[in-house]
Amino acid sequence: MRFTRLISSIIQVTIFACIFLFACIFWFYSNAESKTLLLLKDSLATASGFFGGITTLIAAYIAANLFNDWRDEKNYELENTLLSNILMDLKPLYIELLKARSDSINLKNIETSFIVKTDYLERNRIDLVISTLNLFPNIKIYSHLKNDYTLIDLYNKFDKHCYCFSHFFRILFLEKYRIYYEVIIEENQKITGKPPLKYYDIFRPYTDSRQDSLKIEIQEVLSVFKKDALTAEINGVRKLTTYEDWLQETINLHDQIHDYCIKGLKVPN
Repeated sequence: MRFTRLISSIIQVTIFACIFLFACIFWFYSNAESKTLLLLKDSLATASGFFGGITTLIAAYIAANLFNDWRDEKNYELENTLLSNILMDLKPLYIELLKARSDSINLKNIETSFIVKTDYLERNRIDLVISTLNLFPNIKIYSHLKNDYTLIDLYNKFDKHCYCFSHFFRILFLEKYRIYYEVIIEENQKITGKPPLKYYDIFRPYTDSRQDSLKIEIQEVLSVFKKDALTAEINGVRKLTTYEDWLQETINLHDQIHDYCIKGLKVPN
């Protein structure tokens, strides 16, 4: 820290000053008469008293500043720990949002591609709402510590976007696509007479007959991607939006929180 370097400089200057002072005293003692020596001793005794008082004050000042220096360093460490925790909590949220975007981009091709993916319905997903709530304690402590509520404002927007997106995801995948998926499984059972497999991973062009039999289900899935097909409600205000636009807004808010935390991470000077 800067104050530590200042103390080091003061100590160095003091050492050189003491060496110079003792050299001068030695010279005076070597060349002065006895009467002069007595006066010199009295002066030195008086000066040493003043010097002792001054050094005590300086020591107290240094101790106080060292404490402040130590406190600042601990604050830096705490801030960095909080920001690091926030970044770690953000990572699974980011991965989940990117996975949702990748899957939805694939699903937009459902009009021309036969898509039967069990992962879309049964993969292990994190709960966006709960995971977002887990961010709040560290964000709240950091914001109060810094007396800067920018991060809380970003969090409040991100939290509401994640809540709405979870609902949109459920509509697209767990409602619309599930019906499409179950119709396919039921048709396959009728054709083959065999029980369904536990896992499917099919992405290929339709046969004409298959595409015709799924026209209604295909259009239901694609309806989610239409302009103003979804309604988001934040703080009592409703907003018409599209699945992709809302997802991108949510990712952008994540990036703003991430960048804010990266910028806040610091190493003490």
